[in-house]
Amino acid sequence: MTFSNSSASTSFSGPIFSVGAAAMQLAFRWDYVLIFVGLKVVQGGGLLSNIRSLLWISVEQYTTREVEVRLEYLIFAYVSYEEGGHLDSSFIF
Repeated sequence: MTFSNSSASTSFSGPIFSVGAAAMQLAFRWDYVLIFVGLKVVQGGGLLSNIRSLLWISVEQYTTREVEVRLEYLIFAYVSYEEGGHLDSSFIF
């Protein structure tokens, strides 16, 4: 904070706003806002994290589908082996 004790101008500078008493204009500090937004994006809870999560959905769905199909084949092969006494090699990957 800056206070000047002259009669011509008194100014106040806060963390986000800058006020000059001579002109009585309120100036918004966009540089602070943009720095904050940039740091939030870099932090991982922002835009990059959301894009990564969105792209990762298809990988998760493919992996889950493949594991379920292979597990189903293995269960079927085990049941066939238990019932028939032999294991067909077409069920093994």
